[in-house]
Amino acid sequence: MTHQHHIDAIRAASARARDAEAAKQAAVTSARVAGVAWAEIGEALGVTRQSARERYIAIEQIAKAWKAVEGYLAEIGRGRDYPRSSADMVGVLRDEGSLDDADVLDLQQLLHRYSQGMLGETITVREAELLTDKAIPLSAKLFGLTATPHPA
Repeated sequence: MTHQHHIDAIRAASARARDAEAAKQAAVTSARVAGVAWAEIGEALGVTRQSARERYIAIEQIAKAWKAVEGYLAEIGRGRDYPRSSADMVGVLRDEGSLDDADVLDLQQLLHRYSQGMLGETITVREAELLTDKAIPLSAKLFGLTATPHPA
């Protein structure tokens, strides 16, 4: 094997490891959102419950926050006979004044980091806390809109 072949093999193995980690993170997040216990997840990963929780808790927090927001956006859309994507619904709510630019930016950041986390990017607990702290009032605002008729 030449020097370059060794380097290429290392790069290929690293790419496979990143893909595997992303798939594992997505599977753990999906399991937690579905209510699977940390003990079961840890066992499946071959680590302790605590170890699994420490590794994946941040993306779980962001996933739960995004799922709540996404659910409210879908409910608002259904209530208005406007079954569009979450992004479309955010645009409609911004245009009518129900969401301001800061709300939209916070929603975009939440979705962006959720998407990155599901692709395997590490998210710190502190970052997850900051994002979920912003998501709580947004969720409350969206919840209030689920029962509010849209402006004519």
